[in-house]
Amino acid sequence: MAFWASVLIVLVTTVLVVLYRLGALRQRRVNEPPLDKGLIPWLGHAMDFCKDASSFLKRMQERHGDIFTVQMAGRYITFVTDPFSFDAILKESRSRLDSSNLISGLVFKVFEFQGQECHGNIMHNSTPKYLMGTGLVGLTQAMMDNLQILMLEPDAGRRSGPQEWKQKGLFQYCCNTVFRAGYLALFGHLPTNGKADHAQDLLQSQKVFEEFRNLDTLFPQAFYSVLLPKEKEEMRRLRHFFWDILSPQHILERDDVSAWIRSAQEQQVEEGVSEKAQSQFNLLMLWVSQGSTGIVSFWALLFLLKNPEALKAVREEAEGVLRKMGQEMRPGEAPISVEYSMLQQTPVLDSVMEETLRLVTTPFLTRTVKEDLILKMDGGKEYALRQGDEVSIFPYLFLHRNPEIYPDPTAFKYDRFLNPDGSRKVVFYKQGRKLKPHMLPWGAGITICPGRFFALNEMKMFVFLMVTQYDIELVDQDVKIPSIDLKRFGIGATQPIQDVQFRYRIRF
Repeated sequence: MAFWASVLIVLVTTVLVVLYRLGALRQRRVNEPPLDKGLIPWLGHAMDFCKDASSFLKRMQERHGDIFTVQMAGRYITFVTDPFSFDAILKESRSRLDSSNLISGLVFKVFEFQGQECHGNIMHNSTPKYLMGTGLVGLTQAMMDNLQILMLEPDAGRRSGPQEWKQKGLFQYCCNTVFRAGYLALFGHLPTNGKADHAQDLLQSQKVFEEFRNLDTLFPQAFYSVLLPKEKEEMRRLRHFFWDILSPQHILERDDVSAWIRSAQEQQVEEGVSEKAQSQFNLLMLWVSQGSTGIVSFWALLFLLKNPEALKAVREEAEGVLRKMGQEMRPGEAPISVEYSMLQQTPVLDSVMEETLRLVTTPFLTRTVKEDLILKMDGGKEYALRQGDEVSIFPYLFLHRNPEIYPDPTAFKYDRFLNPDGSRKVVFYKQGRKLKPHMLPWGAGITICPGRFFALNEMKMFVFLMVTQYDIELVDQDVKIPSIDLKRFGIGATQPIQDVQFRYRIRF
């Protein structure tokens, strides 16, 4: 009898442990947010979330209100949807809410990179030195030089007079041009022994771009850990390709490598970081710096091409800046050169870029709860959060597309971020109360993108050149704005499910 009692105890204990790990035993405690575990143990709402995170969270908000906890693949994530309560999360100390483990886990899962302390110092201490201030000026100029190579050199021998139209896919063209120019600006050029020959650079950067797009295609599957066996093998091949191209040895052989990359490499050598880890870090730097700039540039140009009034306003502003800087375009003259100072004089273009970022960037700002804590919402109500859970905000849905903050939120309005006097608009309201922050496309707090100023300059410079150097138009002006890939929510900027054809020709 005692034997069977022991067996029963073991079985019951095992069942309870399994049920606990599957989340079946978790219950909402006093003062905790509403808990929605879904119908499937452990998995919970993971499938619905991955399928269309925005629609799922909207349904949860309608069901539960401004705060709720959902189960997804063994994780419990509390979502806060009230923009006035975002600061309570974003400004909380790292000892209580921290994202470092989540970021490290994602980086390892996708890139197989295990960061060291020096890598954190490079990202948060050294990076601002080279991607802000005087360092940003030089890097912006390098970007301009490479844009000229990619965009303007093919037409350098043109004759004055009307030029023939060229037709391409807008998404492919924008991603290709901006990525390659940024890659060359950061990681330098193949040595030419003093000769002004860019042929090899153009060939290699094209290959790098194609492989980067292959990597990007697999990124969502890697992000959600659902790579199929053949996809895992392809991801492994792609990693090794980039580890070779971006190896310390190859970078040392290149000319005009940016001070940011050289400094990062020098610091890693001083810390005794292996060459493989340096290569892995360089791939991560390439991803974070160039993963979304071409995509956002595509959306910005598409919105302009669909809105002639907006395109006219941006072009007139850009041409006015050129005249002011003594670079008025005339037939047969040298191509213009957009300088850093010129990008500081474009409030209309700034508004276009901010409106584009509002519409297409979809970051989840997520923190791990390091200890049991009380979260005080803006309305005064307090909620208990459990240690080990996560808390997240989704600005794309609950801030950027909130109709109380941005009327007609799904529409592109090029002057939405302009005051009546033409200055930049930075004050927005909800229910008569000023919002802070009103935009979160780059993250926030310690996890805010350190390269955001360079990224914005890249995109602005590209759009500036496109509207001043070229006549541009859609092949079909009535074409609809393409739908987005819903599986890429939280992974940089949203991408279209199909490309849009456009035509361009040199203007003079």
